[in-house]
Amino acid sequence: MGSRQYVCAPPYSRLIEYSSPASLVDLPAGSIILAIDASVEAVWQIGNLSPSALLVLGLEDRQGVTSIELDSYRRSGVAALLVVPPLGPEIDQLLSVARMSAGVTPASLAIRLRLLGRVIAPALELAIGGLLDCQGAWTANDWADAIGESVRNIERRCAREWSVPGPRRWLDLIRAIRAVQALQCDVRGSVESAFLGAGFTDPQSARRLLQRVCAVSPSTIRGLIGWYFVVERWCASSWSRDAARCSRADGAGPSTAVDRRAPHSSPFRGPPSS
Repeated sequence: MGSRQYVCAPPYSRLIEYSSPASLVDLPAGSIILAIDASVEAVWQIGNLSPSALLVLGLEDRQGVTSIELDSYRRSGVAALLVVPPLGPEIDQLLSVARMSAGVTPASLAIRLRLLGRVIAPALELAIGGLLDCQGAWTANDWADAIGESVRNIERRCAREWSVPGPRRWLDLIRAIRAVQALQCDVRGSVESAFLGAGFTDPQSARRLLQRVCAVSPSTIRGLIGWYFVVERWCASSWSRDAARCSRADGAGPSTAVDRRAPHSSPFRGPPSS
């Protein structure tokens, strides 16, 4: 049996089957792709075509995956594994697995950036790792202290050595991801309580952050699953703007952040703001 791909897009009421990975472009924010019996090559293609979709690998009953295969799938963009019932995929089971996966920010941020056409240096990847456990109130000084460098040195390395957005932009990205996760985890309580529980001392600043980074309202975010669309929107705005500024200021060559997406792919296929 060949690979099968299903898409479950907001409002997550049905699964739509696609016959070819090439069809999985221009999906709305919060889309979930279920790839059943897919090779690493097929998953790699899906990940590059739909870098902001949450990709789940479907396994047939008693089908095993070796640790080497699992690592290859993860690097190709797979966020979770799902054992598919004999009669076919069940939407409730898929949504449950997707929600659990979306609540975690593993060391896959570099993989997601690569799928979006943004390559970061190993040293920067390690530095960003220091942000993944941060709280909402973290500052550039906190990040610098955590990795043993000064803010000025991190700014210099971002501009001249790595050709990437500055540290405050990275802080905005991580905070925005945390804010999105908090809203999606607590859909019944108030927006303010969700932000406070995630470590944001000022809920209004968290609202402004989301508007600045991804231009999506808290109410809309609560109707979505996943945070990859935040990274896509951040890349489309902060990365290109900061790279151009750094190049002009430092006389640096072209940025190494090359957009490798298909020409017809939109930089952000987000939901309408509410």
